[in-house]
Amino acid sequence: MKSNRYDSTKMPWHGWLLGIIFTLFGLGSTFDFVLSLIQGEAYYRSSGMTDSQVAHFMSIPLWAMIAWLFSVIASFFAAVALLLKHRFSILLFTLSVIGTLIYIVYSYALSEGKAAMGMLWPMPFFIIAITIGMVFYTKKLFSQGILR
Repeated sequence: MKSNRYDSTKMPWHGWLLGIIFTLFGLGSTFDFVLSLIQGEAYYRSSGMTDSQVAHFMSIPLWAMIAWLFSVIASFFAAVALLLKHRFSILLFTLSVIGTLIYIVYSYALSEGKAAMGMLWPMPFFIIAITIGMVFYTKKLFSQGILR
């Protein structure tokens, strides 16, 4: 009997690569979020933010901070779940998208976030586009039997 060289339950190389990249990005994002909570204005200034950027981040309401927290933490754990080949990564990437959407609504519809961020204003849209891609990617891996 001929053996099949491709086992559909094995994670493809790009799954491992994306999982590692998103885990590292998630660690950095979590570190950034925690320092912004602990050090506040001092952290923002030490990272080179302008006065308008510092004012924007210091005035984020609690509900938007919680959305930002969900975005960051869910994305990190989604990447870990992907590396563990667990289908929970689909839900976690979806929660990250929802958190980012809520944060975007605050930053760009309910505040002066776009003006404050200057050239960096499109960054949340870039992040959410990639995260939506990860939702579809993990759904595909699940349908192929790679995620349990």
